[in-house]
Amino acid sequence: MIKQALKEYACRNNPPLQVSFFWCGESPLEKKSIPNLAKAIADIVDKYCSYGEIKLKEQLENTPLEGILDSIVIRRLHGLQRNEWISPEAGWVGIEPQELQNIISSKQKNMRRYLAKCNTVWLVIYAEGNHISSTVVLSDIEKIAKQHQFISHFQRVVFFDL
Repeated sequence: MIKQALKEYACRNNPPLQVSFFWCGESPLEKKSIPNLAKAIADIVDKYCSYGEIKLKEQLENTPLEGILDSIVIRRLHGLQRNEWISPEAGWVGIEPQELQNIISSKQKNMRRYLAKCNTVWLVIYAEGNHISSTVVLSDIEKIAKQHQFISHFQRVVFFDL
């Protein structure tokens, strides 16, 4: 949707901008609505492109973007040669003991098959950290591991935080 909006905006011969989109994430988008939403994004960015920097929040109310975008930050930077439209990820991520137990339990269904090929089976839970969904606070994991006893048939469970 952002690529389509950027293409629409660029066709209007406006100055290059740095634009950040912050999503509500409350409702999934239907594919058929994307062209209209992309046009609405291009229209609102076009309307405010002459400002040096502006955060649009209230301006999204009563538009097709309400409930989809929380806010849009538009920056007109000196020397910017091309448009930079991004959707940064941010947020607090916590993990509860039951979530960790659910991960461990969900992996145990293949235990018999694993043990047919080897004597020892470890589970490695991998948090790569490249996206908000794979990021955790390591001290939270350490605290949970000390305070809770997890049920597992694995010989060892390792939480690998890249």
